[in-house]
Amino acid sequence: MKVDTVIGDTAYSSKDNIAYTKSHDIDLVSKLHPIVTNGTRREADGFVYNKDAGTYMCKAGHLATNRKVDKSKSDKKNVRHRYMFDVEKCKLCPFRKGCYKDGAKTKS
Repeated sequence: MKVDTVIGDTAYSSKDNIAYTKSHDIDLVSKLHPIVTNGTRREADGFVYNKDAGTYMCKAGHLATNRKVDKSKSDKKNVRHRYMFDVEKCKLCPFRKGCYKDGAKTKS
């Protein structure tokens, strides 16, 4: 039997399963694990992912201006995406306390 689509829950969205289905031309329909979609951020810090823009937005409404991909030294771990914000906006932001550190050259 030829399988063209696999439907599953978050357990199916592991890095190995995604790579396998991609390499075997199989469509994987699975909700991504919250760590993949939201990262390890706490909801209380006010950063949310804006799907339309494809980037993160801070609680002041500013979108990240750049994304950097940090590759893992181990093949078993996922890459890390860091979203960079415009520090000139952060310096003037009313929410900067606890978010932006004075003198910082970058904000991710």
